Amino acid sequence: MAQAPGGVAGATLWIHSGSGTSTTTNGSPLDTWTYLNDGTKSFAGTAGARPTFATNQINFQPAIVFNNSLMDGPTGALAPITAGNDAYTIFAVWNSTVTVAIQRVWSQRSTASAGDGGALWLYNGNYGDQAELGPSFTQGAVQPFSLGTWYISQVSLLNQATNDVTVTDQTNLATTPAVGSTFDPAGTPANDGAGQRSIANILNRLGSRNSATEEPFLGDLAELIVFNNTITPAQQASIFSYLSLKYGIPTNTSLVNSSGATIWDNSVNTTYNHGVFGIGIDNGSGLSVTSSNSALTGNGVPPAGDANVILSNASSLVNGTYLMIGNDNATFAETGLNVPLAAGASLRLTRQWKVQNTGTPGTVTVAFDLNSVTHSGASAADYRLIVDQDGNGNFLDGSQLYYAPDTYSGNVATFNNIDLSGSPVVALITAAAAGTPLPVTWEGFTASVKGQDVTLDWKVSNITGANSYQVEYAENGKDFAPIGTVSNQPDVNEYSFVHTNVPAGSHAYRIKEVDFDGKFIYSKVNVVNILGSGLIMRVLGNPVVTGSATLEIVAAGNIGKASIDLFSLSGVKNSTRLQSLNSGSNIVNIPVDGLAAGTYVIKVMVNGNVYTTRFTKVN
Repeated sequence: MAQAPGGVAGATLWIHSGSGTSTTTNGSPLDTWTYLNDGTKSFAGTAGARPTFATNQINFQPAIVFNNSLMDGPTGALAPITAGNDAYTIFAVWNSTVTVAIQRVWSQRSTASAGDGGALWLYNGNYGDQAELGPSFTQGAVQPFSLGTWYISQVSLLNQATNDVTVTDQTNLATTPAVGSTFDPAGTPANDGAGQRSIANILNRLGSRNSATEEPFLGDLAELIVFNNTITPAQQASIFSYLSLKYGIPTNTSLVNSSGATIWDNSVNTTYNHGVFGIGIDNGSGLSVTSSNSALTGNGVPPAGDANVILSNASSLVNGTYLMIGNDNATFAETGLNVPLAAGASLRLTRQWKVQNTGTPGTVTVAFDLNSVTHSGASAADYRLIVDQDGNGNFLDGSQLYYAPDTYSGNVATFNNIDLSGSPVVALITAAAAGTPLPVTWEGFTASVKGQDVTLDWKVSNITGANSYQVEYAENGKDFAPIGTVSNQPDVNEYSFVHTNVPAGSHAYRIKEVDFDGKFIYSKVNVVNILGSGLIMRVLGNPVVTGSATLEIVAAGNIGKASIDLFSLSGVKNSTRLQSLNSGSNIVNIPVDGLAAGTYVIKVMVNGNVYTTRFTKVN
């Protein structure tokens, strides 16, 4: 699949630290950094002044560390911005770690002193574009930044006389960009506007101006994207969403995937539109975020008074699926208010988190790093994760799921195999009173298909309080209803249930364990597919060289004899046979020795229906 940042095609320069680097060893110098949009182009390091590769710099992603370093990329006709162009756009994910008056993250220019450049540059606590108009060189830096803070930034040069620079990052994306002009404020009006700062293509550089120590960038660069044009608001939203999800940097806006579909709706989740981050896979962007936390609290010990929440290990994370989470910005003080009745006199953190799913990411691991939070918990027995299934944030109504931590170590409570399907709200109990639900532990749950029967097998432990297991089924994958009950047996840890005569289609199953006192907990969700009356056929190991073509036929049931014929493309029948087809997978070997190289058609006729597939024979 063709990939582009946020699905927005047309970037002339796209690099990120997770791909195309000559080294992935922490602390090692970087020799080359290859473009993602064009594998024939790359930046090259200079001996003695190379940046270094650093692992796990932001949201479990690496970054490139610049410290009096530089890298040079393709120039001339191969430069990212066409010479003389007065309209372009620069995106970057970066942070500066040292106070230096002037720094250059990236620039394209000539080696002349002024008048023909463009750059993502930092100037006295602000950043923006450096179009290099003389004599004072102070134009275009209009948006403030803080040391040590990661930014998703967009710098756009517009083809107009004044107010031709706009600077946007996560702090003002939801409002309005910072606006400035590239003209020299100490000059004359003749210096204003388009044509006065047309870019040259002699230099294409990361990390500094002319030498490694002249206006050096002292910080980290994770991603850089350049367009040889301005971009639309919809394209801006797509790119910011991609970078926000990848690096865990909240934008306080709705987020979309590479197709433009909303994966976090800030208009629906207004109360919880704080610290938003998530996991997801998007092949259109080359995006695979399988572990994530918010950059506001992650990458080290959280700020004083904050907890860091980490999502990981989704059981069914595939292309197009996302699990996003945001919080209500409440404090981390403990409270006895809005605690479920079943949890009695327990205390919980005031802050709550809201989930929005796209697709079915499955169960996940949720970890709470509480090192910076003053709270009562001291061992695993003190913690419970509460999942409010109706998602209204009121833990006194509806139904809740309770999870005990699988591990508690170093003030980090980790909960595995958590079901966050739907749009639930979650909270953390940090002082569990006696009687707070401690359900069984799910050791495993599988669903297998034979014909039109589905066998459910599950294994549990800690079953002292368990009374029964209610089997629930959803034909549409979300509206679950009970279809049977299995009683808990003392000292029995493995159970089974068969759902018979299941119709064709996709079906979801889960088990609800119910304690004697009425408390309950769900297993993960398993999804199976039941074939209809037709067949599924494929040739294994295609193309075929010698011996036989291995045909797999998957049948929904025992359908009896089938006629299997082999034809050339010209219609000549080469062989025929009768074969009994049983429920499930059937393997049929069709001899091909003596056949000329070419394409052949297999026709399977059963019950008046004809199914075909093809394979290629090579010598």
